[in-house]
Amino acid sequence: MSKDAKNVPALRFKGYSDAWEKRKLGDYAIIKGRLGWKSLKQDEYTNNPLDPSMIAGRHISNGIVNWSIVDHIPQWRYDESPEIALEEGDVIFSKDGSLGNPALINSLPNRATINSTMMMVRTNSKISSGFFFQILNSSQFQNLIRIKVSGSSIPHLFQADMTKFIFLAPSILEQQQLSNLLQINDHLIAATQHKIDALEQAKKALLQRLFDQSWRFKGYSDPWEKRKLGELMKVTSVKRVHQSDWRQEGVPFLRARDIVAINKNQKVKEPIYISRDLYERYSEQSGRVTPGDLLVTGVGSIGIPFLIKTESPIYFKDGNIIWFQNRTLDPAFFYFQFTGNSIQTYILSTSGKGTVGTFTIATGKQTPIVFPKKTEQKLIGSTMSDLDNLIAATQSRLSSLELLKKALLQDLFI
Repeated sequence: MSKDAKNVPALRFKGYSDAWEKRKLGDYAIIKGRLGWKSLKQDEYTNNPLDPSMIAGRHISNGIVNWSIVDHIPQWRYDESPEIALEEGDVIFSKDGSLGNPALINSLPNRATINSTMMMVRTNSKISSGFFFQILNSSQFQNLIRIKVSGSSIPHLFQADMTKFIFLAPSILEQQQLSNLLQINDHLIAATQHKIDALEQAKKALLQRLFDQSWRFKGYSDPWEKRKLGELMKVTSVKRVHQSDWRQEGVPFLRARDIVAINKNQKVKEPIYISRDLYERYSEQSGRVTPGDLLVTGVGSIGIPFLIKTESPIYFKDGNIIWFQNRTLDPAFFYFQFTGNSIQTYILSTSGKGTVGTFTIATGKQTPIVFPKKTEQKLIGSTMSDLDNLIAATQSRLSSLELLKKALLQDLFI
């Protein structure tokens, strides 16, 4: 079944067939926002976690309040605004700037309120709070946000906007079933994001400890050797490709911004290619990248590495990217060493005092590196690679869960 004028969603639970009805939020909920700061100053915030919590949009991720990072205010400040003292089942969201980003208050570890950028909605018994939370994630609410954002330098949702907000809803029983299903998916998303955060912290710790040698694998104690990269390998670039030679297909042509996107696991926007013929002619003069080589950004976000893992042909922008022709170090060890504090600190310290820093071939040759024997390099490289692969697999699962939620919101809601 497709969505149509009869106000019936494309996908429904068995046993439900009635059309959804239009509801005006003001008829089914209490809607409140903080009326100014009442002279509340930053220096009144407290560091006592037992004091009342005050929530802002930055404390919310994936519909959940991170109670470990919320602000705290004195009890008397909490008491002066009882109309926004939060209760379990309340829904809160940002009403200023970045509109939306809702959270459902499933539990309250402490007394809590909202700051002046937030709004609170407390639904009555005819609207499930969990269902309304999902409404704020659906196209019904996003349409209102688009109207408010359009043409406004500082978007704002007024209490009157929410009072008049019209949405479609089924019976309370169907609302609760929808809420329960989507809440399961939300919990999976939150748990997966938490796992990614933990893995990223583990990676950060390993990068620090393994490469400063405070952690060593059993059986390894020999001191690491210190050299300049120019002493270990050729540091160079390639023959220039002019913009008139760019193509929409052929051999991939990397720019610095493409390497930055790849490093962030993002899709390369508007990828560029060159013809196979041009690649062959220029490679005869400049050489071909081979597995183990490292391409490093020299402009913009400098010092971002890209490890060549296959024999697939690839070319890159001269001057913007530095080519380390590595035949000496374990490739994975070299890549992760390059992302570590020692080399990154060196790159930043030598990038120049201007507004735009650069990482040049000359600086690349002088870049210091410390490294152990090849067997220990391989152990470190494989350990970090395994962790990176686990992070990538977990991020893929998160993306799948987010796509599932998007599909459910589209098909289960109108």
